[in-house]
Amino acid sequence: MIRHTAVALSLVTLAASGLPAQSLEPKVGERLASFEMSRAKRTAAEVGRRAAAVAELLEGHKIEKAPAVKPLRSPDGAERRWQVILSEDSALRVRYIPELDELRALNTEVMADTHPDKDVGQAAALEIAKRSVARLAAAGVVDERQFDWKSAEVASTWVGEGSLDGRLSQRRRTEYRITLRRKLNGIELANAGLRVAVHVSGRLAGLRIGEVSVASDLAGGQENPKGRGQWLTRKVEAADIERRFQRDAGPAGTKPEVAWARVMYVMPENRTEALVEPLLVYSYSLKSKTESGEVVVSRRKVLGYSLTD
Repeated sequence: MIRHTAVALSLVTLAASGLPAQSLEPKVGERLASFEMSRAKRTAAEVGRRAAAVAELLEGHKIEKAPAVKPLRSPDGAERRWQVILSEDSALRVRYIPELDELRALNTEVMADTHPDKDVGQAAALEIAKRSVARLAAAGVVDERQFDWKSAEVASTWVGEGSLDGRLSQRRRTEYRITLRRKLNGIELANAGLRVAVHVSGRLAGLRIGEVSVASDLAGGQENPKGRGQWLTRKVEAADIERRFQRDAGPAGTKPEVAWARVMYVMPENRTEALVEPLLVYSYSLKSKTESGEVVVSRRKVLGYSLTD
């Protein structure tokens, strides 16, 4: 019996337009590994140090005063996000999400420039992103060795202007979004990665860093599981999973429209520690019709299926 689990992905980059670059997909009978994974429980001081390094990169100058890190309480009283305050006049908006160990920073001043004088182009944006990641690595914020620039995904943010009759008269690119995710023996880990937003002018518009620790030993270019992790064998054909997905995707009267399907590791969002094996993950929307014949499309959904049972 194939297990199926609704999987929530923490990096919004997976919802980018177009099909993401495919990671390795083991065939039936081939080996794949499960790994012990965990998320760090960071102190406010540690979050502030990492945020300061990100802020120096985005603002282009030294941050002299340590940022203030304050919990933001939700209506139910939970502290799901922390606010990082750099200075009263800073254009940066910085948030930290403890349950995801994810740091998000936006330069609101740069993002507000929707009429840039130039577009540096994708190649230059990639070089800017590479230099930025190298600086973050030098500051101890990320481990540059975990990322392969050959697998970098590039998407764009566009803005449009329209007339009173509702017609779109002009569409302009405002930024390039470069996404990198960690891979384990060729299979991507959805929750561990980073996104660099490069404004078309060449300035940095934002950074998003998600981290997951993996218990493994590297030998001969291969990551071997430690602790409770183990080598497994794929037993389930893709066609069998596809049939199950078509049955599970939605209620009667709806039809799934798949944006992409790929094999990935996904650390559960509501866990700080977990034993994780690869899943075949579907990202899809449901289409249905109202009584008047109007087509309704749901928000993006995600389902993940085991490859081993």
